[in-house]
Amino acid sequence: MEFGEELEKMVNGTCLLNEPMSRHTSYGIGGPAGAYITPRDRDDLRRILHFADEQNIPVFFIGSGSNLLVADEGI
Repeated sequence: MEFGEELEKMVNGTCLLNEPMSRHTSYGIGGPAGAYITPRDRDDLRRILHFADEQNIPVFFIGSGSNLLVADEGI
């Protein structure tokens, strides 16, 4: 992921690169997310969404991960 370092510098919350989604789903399954981000506040979220839009990066909101199925290939 070529934008990983840039994301890590931008995010004040948590930014985990190539994070296994199995750690975040109630079923305990799922491949890696390119970046698993937990924004600290609204400004953090605003920066992340703006960056994702500029870079044409898909964004998924997963909530608590309950009843969520993620393919082994990841998201």
